[in-house]
Amino acid sequence: MEPGTKITYYKALNRADVVRYFYEKEDEYFHKNIHKLGGTVEENIKSTLDTVVPDTFYVVYVGVELAAFFTKFDGGDKEVLDGWHIAEEYRNATFIPEFWRIVKEVFSGEILAGLFEKNRPALEHLYRQGFVIQNKIETEEGNLVILTH
Repeated sequence: MEPGTKITYYKALNRADVVRYFYEKEDEYFHKNIHKLGGTVEENIKSTLDTVVPDTFYVVYVGVELAAFFTKFDGGDKEVLDGWHIAEEYRNATFIPEFWRIVKEVFSGEILAGLFEKNRPALEHLYRQGFVIQNKIETEEGNLVILTH
């Protein structure tokens, strides 16, 4: 990321194209071992689209390049970070703080997130961002870790 490059975010109009863009860039290890479904690219895209709220789907750009997405929904007393993904080339010390600044700008208070234990890279990332474990729930798909920030 070049110094001074503008970072912007918008509500996405076509979330299917966004998820496809990011997931097609990921390797087989991500799809089989990290994604919650552990399926093929197509299965994981469908799974993600089936579980995120369409009208609160945000995209983050660095200049004209799509760098990340995140979703949120109102979970009652807390807003829920329903999903997020950062392109590999933006998983760095320059972009990540800006990404989380944007997420916190969009969310109005405490953030609740849930991730399956097998997604160790994302869990470790959330811990570094100040998220803490609130609960663990056993599901058919594995242990779901509930975090708050």
